[in-house]
Amino acid sequence: MANIFGDNHGGLQAGYIKNFHSHDQKPEDPDQACLRSLAYRNMYIKSGDKERVAGSGEWVFEHAYYKQWHKDGGVLWIRGRAGCGKSMLMNRIVEKEQAREVQADGLTVMSFSFQRDGDESQRSAGGLFRSLLHQLLRVDSKLLAGFRAETDFDRHCAQRGHPGTNWDWSESELRVCFNRFIRLASKKGRRVCIYLDALDKCGEETALSLLSCLQKVAAETESHVSTCFSSRPYPFVAIEYDAAINVEEENGDDMEAFLASEFASVSHLRPRTELQTVIEQLISQASGLFQWLAWVSPRTLKLIHRGESVATILKKIGGYPEELGDVYEEVL
Repeated sequence: MANIFGDNHGGLQAGYIKNFHSHDQKPEDPDQACLRSLAYRNMYIKSGDKERVAGSGEWVFEHAYYKQWHKDGGVLWIRGRAGCGKSMLMNRIVEKEQAREVQADGLTVMSFSFQRDGDESQRSAGGLFRSLLHQLLRVDSKLLAGFRAETDFDRHCAQRGHPGTNWDWSESELRVCFNRFIRLASKKGRRVCIYLDALDKCGEETALSLLSCLQKVAAETESHVSTCFSSRPYPFVAIEYDAAINVEEENGDDMEAFLASEFASVSHLRPRTELQTVIEQLISQASGLFQWLAWVSPRTLKLIHRGESVATILKKIGGYPEELGDVYEEVL
């Protein structure tokens, strides 16, 4: 691969390394300076970011499609409507896989969460590739050294100044480097699992382009590089993928655990059978949407505290909007 920024000149590299810091500072390792140029805030999924009930999300690790994807690789789609708990589930998956990464040689777990209301790096292809490159290179010093050399990072800094201040990586540069170095990692025998949350939030055109890229990588690396992504069903109705898990069809036990935790504070106020009747009605009407439960649950608890009859509570639940859009309109 040719140097992205042109020919390499040793004198300029040496000058950059010498002058990268002021005289009273210890010079920074040039490889680490290069790695740091890729970093930015909130560039991957942080385990524990999403509050959840203990034990929730464990069902996915026993799901046939997840186990098959984990064994054979490819592209796995975690799908469901807005509010069904996809992000909470992805957070749990990343949390568990990162723990497994510590114990497994040759495994790299990488993650990214798209944020529609975040800054450009959190909702763009460039931000994704930048984050994934950082996560890949930080665990392999040889790949990092290769990246620094092939991008001619030192000379680029010597000519243009500090990265992030005087210049920054372009999306095209990051895409080229990702495609090259993810394949190099695979050739070295490294297994890479990529977890992307809320892919639909980066926009249809960008999302479909990214999926095409990751599907090609999975195929060309014989699934040494695998991707698990979450999104709403739209706009990916006709995309190619190896398997899909519909969260709304699988999260009933998690919903029951959530409500059991919420209703523990009123367990002394009503017979267990009455509370169970209310819980079952809530789960049925939620139709797999955790956010709907989170909105209705405190209102239902207030009715119980007031001493309303089960019939009155069930009638009230039945009158709540069933779509999240209607819920938000009522709140506003």
